[in-house]
Amino acid sequence: LEPLIFAKQYLILAPSAIVFVAALSIVFESIPFLSGRFGDVVYFIFWVGSLGVVASSMEQGKAGVLRYFDFSAFGYLFEETKRTYHTNSMSIGQSPFDGSVPPRIIDGLHLAGGEWVTRISSTLMPLLVLGIALLFFHRFDPARVRAHTARNGKWMQRLNAIAKPFTFPLTMLTRPLRGSAILADARTSIAAVPLAAIAFIGIAIATLAGGHDALLIGIAPAAVFIADIASRERRAGTTALVYAAPRLRERFVFWKLGSSIVVATLILAAPVVHTAITRPGSLVALLVGIAFLCAAATSLGIISSNPKTFVVLFLSYWYLVVNDKGQTAYFDFAGFYKTTPAWVTLIYAGLSVAFVAAAEGVHRARLRE
Repeated sequence: LEPLIFAKQYLILAPSAIVFVAALSIVFESIPFLSGRFGDVVYFIFWVGSLGVVASSMEQGKAGVLRYFDFSAFGYLFEETKRTYHTNSMSIGQSPFDGSVPPRIIDGLHLAGGEWVTRISSTLMPLLVLGIALLFFHRFDPARVRAHTARNGKWMQRLNAIAKPFTFPLTMLTRPLRGSAILADARTSIAAVPLAAIAFIGIAIATLAGGHDALLIGIAPAAVFIADIASRERRAGTTALVYAAPRLRERFVFWKLGSSIVVATLILAAPVVHTAITRPGSLVALLVGIAFLCAAATSLGIISSNPKTFVVLFLSYWYLVVNDKGQTAYFDFAGFYKTTPAWVTLIYAGLSVAFVAAAEGVHRARLRE
């Protein structure tokens, strides 16, 4: 065992990534229009993009000044791999094994020459963006909060006014059972975010134009729209009011799960119908995938009382699914690429039950408190 060599790798790679993520998250939380779900998505896209831009430039030997902004340390890893092992790629466990080749001892990463400067610079540079956060930080200034709310409220009112007529078809689909608490909550969710209707129309058009591929893209906005359903009352301080309704207090988890399933199914209605007609063998996997999506959103929303937990974790997982392109069966949780094996569908069905059970356990514990 050589713990110092083991720790050395993390001391070289991790500090820049930690400082970058911390500084960037503070900036996004300080800018009002980036502190919500829209900002969560922008943050994820920006972070993923930052992983590849510098790394790809350094791999091609064209980084220049960008090497001082290698926050992820991927660029340094590419250069070290090329210099030490004379190759542009390396894999562990994902390539054919040749037992005739003798094992190679990896003695760790090394900082040679100016690499000390690039790693220190990549660690300190993110601190500069905190100046942006200082310009927008407003939480302890009531006057600025009220002024921003007034400006932002008018902007949101105009946006909602444009999108609201498109919610009519979706809300009409939830009206047959007027006494249903689940459908009432689904209507509230759609009415609160009229852009969900725009997403429904866009996904429907994409399904007609691009077929089944629209499902893989469309499930991301569907996930973003349902992320807030389970934690909405707790964040708004209206939990006690909701609990006053008959039996909702005891059935809160299943109420929110049902509402999430209704909203997600409506937004993804076109891909569901398209799958049922063109690929009926994948329909069960798709429905289980939607149930898994809603169970995860409900569970993480109730446990964390925050939609960001689910949004970040799902987008990260969705990014893996998109880039895997169906090569790994257990990533294909909704039958995106081909007929999903039955054992994969059963795994996600079991995970859905586990998510709901975890949420129910946390909810029951809170009721006892």
